[in-house]
Amino acid sequence: ISHLFQDTIGISFKDYIFNLRYEEVCGKLKTTDLPIDEILAQSGVTSEAYFYHKFRSTSGMSPGQYRQTYRK
Repeated sequence: ISHLFQDTIGISFKDYIFNLRYEEVCGKLKTTDLPIDEILAQSGVTSEAYFYHKFRSTSGMSPGQYRQTYRK
């Protein structure tokens, strides 16, 4: 099924799920005062360390830095 998903969508299922969670986390970082660990839990993140690593490689900054930079 994973190969079919990747052939159809163009990215792996794991990356697709990360992208959904990344967008949700970014939105909440910009618009709420919730603690980062609570945002991650609400977004379905089960491994904070893995998510932090992927977040940093995607955005070039930590979730805390992202919040400070893009806070409205």
